Amino acid sequence: MRDDMFRASVPTYTMHEGPEKDPLDAIVTDDGVNTWNGAEQSQKKFLEGLKIWADVGVKLGSSIDRQEHLRRAAAREEALQRNTPAMLSLSAAGIFPASGPLILTVGGPDIGTYFEVEAWTVGGNDINVAAAGIAGLYITEMTSAAGLGTTNLVDNTNKAAGPSATSSMPYSNFYGGQKVVCLGQQNVVVAIYNGTAGQQYVTNVNVTVVNVAASQGNVEFAL
Repeated sequence: MRDDMFRASVPTYTMHEGPEKDPLDAIVTDDGVNTWNGAEQSQKKFLEGLKIWADVGVKLGSSIDRQEHLRRAAAREEALQRNTPAMLSLSAAGIFPASGPLILTVGGPDIGTYFEVEAWTVGGNDINVAAAGIAGLYITEMTSAAGLGTTNLVDNTNKAAGPSATSSMPYSNFYGGQKVVCLGQQNVVVAIYNGTAGQQYVTNVNVTVVNVAASQGNVEFAL
């Protein structure tokens, strides 16, 4: 038999020293550090760091959302406080002088608001006290006699003709919305004529306080 045929049937082996190395095996450096485990630890620390930052981001986002919610709630409350009308009862009293009319200044709206007069009552101390004279309700910028006059008169108790006419007091009247309006820089004033000297007269006015911005339809709610 030929020698080359015999050699062809013998398996061929690659000769090398030591066991074959797996490229995935860890490599131990001169300082004894396992570089594969070191890389794994570095990756683990990196992922943990990402998780911490993610948690911080979530908490920060939740805090921002809460602050925005509180801001919007405060804006809604402010809008409601500013634009919701409020009811107010104003009163004034005085002793009728020996001469001249008795002028009772009830008051006026703050800057940025106005009054809608809803009801007016004038008379003695109470309903069972007769009070002579006539009274007028005025919306005027002046709180003295100079501010009186028909141009500023909006209601009166005089239902008869003549300067000496008298009426029965106490007197009450009621008005619809925006029928009697007192704007900024104006006052609600009551003047009593032909009264009894030395007698106390009292007036009460119920008003609705409205914000000027609300009256113009400039109402904004933070949603």
